[in-house]
Amino acid sequence: MIFIKKYKKILIIVALIILNFVGLRQIFLAKSKENGEIISWENENDNTDSLKSEVKKIKVDIKGAVVRPGVYEMLETDTLNNLILASGGFNEDAYTANLGLSSLLKDGLMVYVYTIKEYQSNSSNDSSISKSDKPANSSSASTTKPKTNYSITSKVPSEKEAPNNDNTKETIKTDETPTKEENNEEAIETLVVNINTASITELVKLNGIGEAKAAAIINYRDNNGLFKNIEEIMNVKGIGPSIYAKIKEYITI
Repeated sequence: MIFIKKYKKILIIVALIILNFVGLRQIFLAKSKENGEIISWENENDNTDSLKSEVKKIKVDIKGAVVRPGVYEMLETDTLNNLILASGGFNEDAYTANLGLSSLLKDGLMVYVYTIKEYQSNSSNDSSISKSDKPANSSSASTTKPKTNYSITSKVPSEKEAPNNDNTKETIKTDETPTKEENNEEAIETLVVNINTASITELVKLNGIGEAKAAAIINYRDNNGLFKNIEEIMNVKGIGPSIYAKIKEYITI
């Protein structure tokens, strides 16, 4: 007790010095961590410092579906996973199934991360290229007929028009060129127009039906619905029994 009383002031001064040293050390460590610096309090001759200095720095480029694409300075001991983390991670649409995240980086390496759409597009292109090696007359080839917004069906031949029993056809050649009216009449005789789907262009091919009557047929169809039978066409303004008699064999529903 006598010793403590005698050197009381000295002990207080030493305690304050120790506390100041500890406080300054903690502040210095906190600032160093914020700046990303690594502070070693070990002996300068420690082998760990020399090992760290031997690790080379490399530059790698990352592009594609990552948050922050660009050129990054990494260590040669870093993996692809480290590079992904440094660039902010993957985007939501990134395709990662083909990436080896544990592979080591190399100086000058360029990494491209595909999106899911890009990967699927590349896969479909590869498959189409392999299919193009097949011959043009392959059984997988197909042809598509053009679609129309109207329907025309072949007229059922009557008994007079029925073919002969020997199933042979007779062709008569002539030097005379058929007129446009003869072609139209022939088309009317061999085709039946569906009055529920035909356009004005098809309706005017019927005998006695001009553009005005064709428009009236379509207008009636739009206002009253589809024709329930072919006789209902006589309800259209301008089409009476006489015209109906001319066209009844060439219309259908």
